[in-house]
Amino acid sequence: MKKIIFFSLWYIAVMIGFSAPVHGQLLKRLGDAVKNRAEDRAEQRTEEATDKAMDKVENGVKNKGKAVSSSNDSDQSNTSTQPSGKAENLSVKSYKNYDFVPGDSIIFISQLENEKIGEIPSQFNLLEGQIDVQNEDGENVIHIPQGPGAVFTPRMSDQEYMPDQFTIEFDFKNEKSGLHHLSVDFGHRKYYAGGEEILPGMDFGIDGVSWTNDGNYPDALNSQLEQPMTWHHIAIAINKHVGKVYVDQFRVINVNNLTGDPHNVTFVVNGYENSYIKNIRIAAGGIDLYKQTTTPARIVMHGILFD
Repeated sequence: MKKIIFFSLWYIAVMIGFSAPVHGQLLKRLGDAVKNRAEDRAEQRTEEATDKAMDKVENGVKNKGKAVSSSNDSDQSNTSTQPSGKAENLSVKSYKNYDFVPGDSIIFISQLENEKIGEIPSQFNLLEGQIDVQNEDGENVIHIPQGPGAVFTPRMSDQEYMPDQFTIEFDFKNEKSGLHHLSVDFGHRKYYAGGEEILPGMDFGIDGVSWTNDGNYPDALNSQLEQPMTWHHIAIAINKHVGKVYVDQFRVINVNNLTGDPHNVTFVVNGYENSYIKNIRIAAGGIDLYKQTTTPARIVMHGILFD
């Protein structure tokens, strides 16, 4: 009986001693398996999160691409080019005659930022009527009040400062519509004194520009000019006997029978309504676009301003 008990105790002891390292190995393998599984699950979740994020990015890119494609398709037939910054649906055909290139040698440029509101702008000589500086759309502009109107010209030491080839640019608006009651002369006092040697001035009317010839506004421009208090960009290019006038993105008149010499630039605005002028720029030079293939000069287009 004692032998049996002793043998049993010995067997149990041997089995316990034998199973201890096996149990440890099993626990280690189980721990490694759990760790590996946890890492696999973490990696799987990371991949799933990455996939979802990439799906969102791809969908966003696709949607944006559709929007851009739609916008580009629209831009091919409709473009926005208003100097006032307002988007309008305008055909690309609107630009087919826009060949204005500004002069590169500045003669005069208006700077109204530091002018006092309500006072006559110091850069100009007021020849007739009334003008003052007012703040419109967050910037100082020249205001011609309703009433007597105004005749004014840039203040220059020499009043005969214009070359044979030059450009004039400015922005204009009034409280009714269009460019009505606006004129640009090239030697106001001499012109009205009967001097035929002065380059004739131009009048901006309801339907078009009257110069040595008459030029009508295109229908697309007429619809824009019907809007009150809307800025319109005027550009004038003169090279001896040839002259062109542009309104916004349209060329509205092209003449080749000019006579006389330009002496200065004079703005005439009748006072039927409040009117406003800003961004006056007078420069010598300018270049015909057909010469751009034969000259190294840099061509800068100012009439196409995409939104």
